[in-house]
Amino acid sequence: MIRIGTLSSRYLGYCRRLYSHTPFDEYLDFTPGGMALEEEQPVTVTHDPFDFSNLPIFKDKNDVFSSSSATPNRPLLGDTNLSMSPESVMQEPITMTTEDFMRKFNMPRSDQSFDKKKLERFSLFLRTDTQARQHNTSLQDIARITSPLMVVSEFNNPRLNLAIEKYIYDQMPDPLANARSRRLLLYKNTPCVVIGKNQNPFREINFREATIRGIPILRRYSGGGTVVHDLGNFNFSYMSSRQSFSRVEFTSALNNEINQFVGLDVGYDAPKFLLTTNDRGDIVNSSSLKKVSGSAYQISRGKSLHHGTMLLNSDLERLSALLKLTEERKASIQDKSTDSIPSPVENLGMSDVLFQFTAVEAFKKLHPTDGIEDMVYDNLVVQGDSHILKLNEVNDLPKEVLEIQHELSTWEWTIGKTPKFQLIVNDEEFQYQMTVEKGLITEVDSAEPNFKALIGLPFSSEKISHVLPDPLKSHVTWHVDSNTNYAQLGIS
Repeated sequence: MIRIGTLSSRYLGYCRRLYSHTPFDEYLDFTPGGMALEEEQPVTVTHDPFDFSNLPIFKDKNDVFSSSSATPNRPLLGDTNLSMSPESVMQEPITMTTEDFMRKFNMPRSDQSFDKKKLERFSLFLRTDTQARQHNTSLQDIARITSPLMVVSEFNNPRLNLAIEKYIYDQMPDPLANARSRRLLLYKNTPCVVIGKNQNPFREINFREATIRGIPILRRYSGGGTVVHDLGNFNFSYMSSRQSFSRVEFTSALNNEINQFVGLDVGYDAPKFLLTTNDRGDIVNSSSLKKVSGSAYQISRGKSLHHGTMLLNSDLERLSALLKLTEERKASIQDKSTDSIPSPVENLGMSDVLFQFTAVEAFKKLHPTDGIEDMVYDNLVVQGDSHILKLNEVNDLPKEVLEIQHELSTWEWTIGKTPKFQLIVNDEEFQYQMTVEKGLITEVDSAEPNFKALIGLPFSSEKISHVLPDPLKSHVTWHVDSNTNYAQLGIS
């Protein structure tokens, strides 16, 4: 067991949480219950109720985040009342830049040299074999502590990491009743494509490219757009309360930590350029404005989750190929699901160790220690009353995590949760239209009598190929999913 003393930090000055009540509240809570992923009715609306990337922060006339006060030429006002009046929720939405956020919370950028010994201690923690622990501390042992908790997953299995994320989120004590109940999860995945909860994979992903490369396709339980993961990008999940939800809280603190290392020789690859946060909460190059980290959100049961994908040294060519669809394909899929918003992207060029260090430092500065008695666990670096748990053994995982991992791999979740859509094909050889709900073909409109046999079948070339004759079979299976072998994509 390794124990490290309290890391020095710049306390946030007079930080208050912003409470709000908005017309979006009816969409925010999932039904409480067990670990199984929630059932949902088919989507009939044109927006994604779980995509909060564009959710505005509403203001009243005294709100210091007012668009009239938070401008480059007018500094933010002093500390004022941030409570919300019922009449204020329909007023003009506003956004807050990284610079405004740091100015408000007394977080000026620092040009002073960093604490090299602190980085070395953190690096040693990452390298230490957890098998040397004195006690068998597992995720279940510590998941419900009320003080801040940081978890570093050394697993690279995409579905396992998403399952760990969901378990930590579900087990985190109510942040409203426990003011210090906050979480940070860090992990990276082997190559995969991850779609938002309410997205249509057939409109987002090049299935042929994914099949040839054997790249798994996953559906997460939060909103937002489609992202490609690989070992060159690091993922963070910041968990807080619903009342204090902010698109820029963690990313602004993270940018502040990362920017201090630009141009420094610290023994690890340093970031190549300065970062800022755009109005969607994405981290971007402050000069080129190319995206370095996209964001997705979940708000439910009094909690909020913000996860991002930090491009450190990713294969951007592969990322582009997996998400590149022909115009013909895009036009053939008609639905009301959430579309991804394409953006130019760029690698930060930063090392894994240095990124994790800056993420931990950002989390600790948002939630500084203040004398609460330490809770000492094996396999933890205890820093004040904040704890870091490193996961790299399956035995440390509760059975609920493995159950979630299995459910995330099923056809019913990955494909069956796709919002209702239509496949429309009208070429010289064949003309037909299929309606698909919950992954099943429910209606077919075509002059070809053989199409009637498709009703009730899964929208899968593997299933369709058994009931159609050639050449119709070859034509339909290609237009459905490019003859995808779903087992190769990790979908059972």
